Amino acid sequence: MTKHSNKAKAQPTTELTTLRQNRGETPAAASAQEQSLAAEREQRSLTEMLYQASAALHSTLKYDEVLDHLLDQLPQIVPHQAACIMLTQGETARIFRWHGYARFGGKNFVSPFLLKISEIPSLNTMRQTGRPVVVSHTTEQDAWLTHSGQGWVKSYAGAPIRMREQIIGFVNVDSDTPGFFSQADADMLEAFLSRAVVALKNAWLYAEARREIVERIKALKAERNFVSAVLDTAGALVVILNAEGRIIRLNQTCEKTSGYTFEEVKGKPIWDVFSDPAEIETVKGVFDRLLAGDFPIEHENWWLTKTGDRCLIAWSSTVLQDQHGAVEFIVNTGYDVTERKQIEEALRQGGERYALAVLAANHGLWDWDLRTNEIYFSSHWKAILGYNEQELQSNIEEWFSRVHPEDLPRLKADIAVHLEGVTPSFRSEYRMLHWNGDYRWILSQGLAVRDANGQAYRITGSQADITQRKINEDELRYASLHDTLTGLPNRAFLMKRLEQVITQAKEDSNFLFAVLFIDLDRFKVINDSLGHLVGDQLLITIARRLKACVRSGDLVARLGGDEFTVLLEPIRETDDAIRVAERILKEVAQPVNLDGHELFTNASIGIALSASGYDRPEDILRDADTTMYRAKARGRACYEMFNTGMHIQITALRELEAELRRAIERQEFQLYYQPFVSLSTGQIVGVEALLRWLHPQRGLVGPGEFIPLAEETGLIVPIGEWVLRTACAQTKIWQEAGYAALRTAVNVSIRQFQHGSGRSDFPEQVAAILAESGLPAQTLELEITESIPLINNEFNGDILSRLKSLGLNLALDDFGIGSSLTLLKRFPFSTLKIDQSFIKEIINSHSDAAIITAIIQMAHNLGLKVIAEGVETEAQSAWLRAQQCDEAQGYLFSRPLPASEMTHLLEAGFVQPRKSYE
Repeated sequence: MTKHSNKAKAQPTTELTTLRQNRGETPAAASAQEQSLAAEREQRSLTEMLYQASAALHSTLKYDEVLDHLLDQLPQIVPHQAACIMLTQGETARIFRWHGYARFGGKNFVSPFLLKISEIPSLNTMRQTGRPVVVSHTTEQDAWLTHSGQGWVKSYAGAPIRMREQIIGFVNVDSDTPGFFSQADADMLEAFLSRAVVALKNAWLYAEARREIVERIKALKAERNFVSAVLDTAGALVVILNAEGRIIRLNQTCEKTSGYTFEEVKGKPIWDVFSDPAEIETVKGVFDRLLAGDFPIEHENWWLTKTGDRCLIAWSSTVLQDQHGAVEFIVNTGYDVTERKQIEEALRQGGERYALAVLAANHGLWDWDLRTNEIYFSSHWKAILGYNEQELQSNIEEWFSRVHPEDLPRLKADIAVHLEGVTPSFRSEYRMLHWNGDYRWILSQGLAVRDANGQAYRITGSQADITQRKINEDELRYASLHDTLTGLPNRAFLMKRLEQVITQAKEDSNFLFAVLFIDLDRFKVINDSLGHLVGDQLLITIARRLKACVRSGDLVARLGGDEFTVLLEPIRETDDAIRVAERILKEVAQPVNLDGHELFTNASIGIALSASGYDRPEDILRDADTTMYRAKARGRACYEMFNTGMHIQITALRELEAELRRAIERQEFQLYYQPFVSLSTGQIVGVEALLRWLHPQRGLVGPGEFIPLAEETGLIVPIGEWVLRTACAQTKIWQEAGYAALRTAVNVSIRQFQHGSGRSDFPEQVAAILAESGLPAQTLELEITESIPLINNEFNGDILSRLKSLGLNLALDDFGIGSSLTLLKRFPFSTLKIDQSFIKEIINSHSDAAIITAIIQMAHNLGLKVIAEGVETEAQSAWLRAQQCDEAQGYLFSRPLPASEMTHLLEAGFVQPRKSYE
């Protein structure tokens, strides 16, 4: 830990007195008008100081520098003699920055200086309540003094630093003057920190993004594909230039932010594409500095998007050199800080508006003579409440009787503590009854006039109508706790409610509640294919349906994306939660008509019950989430109840996902081939490419163990591309070896159809692979399951037509399981594959045999070729041959073989049935 420099000196006592006088905190006899003007000047001064100090924190994106600036600006907000910043580490608080302590005889802090939060009441109170504290008069036994070694402190105030609904630290200010700090000081400190945390959050996010990029570059630099890996995984904007400033790489975050695809900007100078014309020379200047060896450089510039919008990007640019020191690449990592600038502007404008309002408003004045108990109300004081000059008497009850009953005790207490000298000024916010019967929010401020003995004999002040400000605050508070799209409570709201019900469940053993974690199945497919507007409307519709499924007292929240949570409380038994889950499944499954599209989706639901005993909201939410993934693994459109064994299963699933990602990088996959045999000649006429995973520890892993996970995570897209490219290349080798008519069949995933932006780029990918391998298109067959065209007829039908136009063949796979005959009519299939579940019983089941006969006749009438899957006996083969089925595939002829063994089988020219499968 590095001690903060003393460039921002703490104020000595005389300077503090001057500051307090400037802020209107020295009691003095004055007229009511003078007090009003003083209050107005004070408000303007405080507003300006708060804005200036907050704005200074946004001058850097470095976390340590933000903390330094925070400490530098603190004397402008709350005068003090010493101050420190503490950051929490579990149950302790580490003093991270400080100034002023050694000047007053107290010991200076030594790195690392840790305080146990539970042993210091002021810190513990701030952690539990999230509110600031004030200790106006310390004692020798005060825990802050004894633990910090600062015995000279006579008064102190502190406030918590909150980020992401968590307290990450505290700020403490100290004085050697008893009674020096008031609640107003603590409120100012809290207000300042609420703005400072925006700068801290931006700095933290920027540091995390930059650290992530730097670490990824270091780890991947030695590999040939390091740039692609960084681009695919980085969350920040990444633009890589060559030594001429031309764009050679652009990651997906850049594409989303700018609206351009990489292909649209590839090879163009970056300033010609993204730079504001007014900043082009500035951008070129930064580029020249990088070429000259001045790196890294941190800078900001406006980016122009494809639609003409502007985004402010904070960049960190560096140079990668070759072994001779020449510039090879310029790597720019960026962070969109447009929102930060908007916040700064809002703070500035908000401060100006408030200052102008104070100047323009004629606040209602009051002057209370405590000796006679008479009070003067100005005409505007009365007008604020809807009364004219003659309607109210000079009686304190005219004031107090109109205060909301819930607020009156607090108002009287605020006045009392000021009259007793505990606080330097009076300030209170409360509701007052207006003449029209409405309650208005009022801000009252005042100062007591005291005699030679310090006894207050008069108090004067002003009041202002702050109803609109309160409305704005309520709206902001509502927005912070609700999802902007659906209007449902958000994660923050849910976590607060969960804290409450967990506490209630601990206090009352009969109180039960349940959490349902809901994820929409295949929502990403709809969102990607039909666009975000349709996706948003679908989410709004689902939100309404979920609310209709629960009681008015239950909570439906949206966590983000397509994830929702339902909190049912109270419930009597487990079946209550199950009934709601079944109701939700039924409602969500109903079709949704949007923009001429009839959309179908389902939900997977995980249920966790309070009976398991939870201490934290995060734990029950995690268990419900875990259970939801179990429901997805079961086949989706269902619910699961949590049990402790699921932790082990989900952990194993996540480990498998990590291994799967490594398998892609390490190329651990292998293709096996199973032949298609002509039932009329016995010759091999084609092969189906089947994926296997050669795991370094587990050996050969079948597709059933990892394909569902690859589908769920989207990893099937790069895997599918590898399968297609490898199968085409191997088939071309066989064709050149003399098997010119041999065709190959490759399975296609729905994820491959939906991959890409706008129109799927899958047809272009297939065309490129065919050109690359030289494989004739008519010898490639893509096997499509019926779910692909059914999910989005129009979109996927267009893709099927484009694939067919390439000259290849399309096969409808697994025909017979819920198949729609409409598919054969609407889409350009050339082959129909009968599912092996029907083939298995054709000898023993008259109904299965009748179905297969009908399918073969119908397919031939439509001009389709028929392939029977899963043929394992000679009897099955003979029966299919008698029904004029074209081809068969199964263990009767050959198990799936690696390419080398498949070559030997091709050399034989035909397949001898394997008698062992009779």
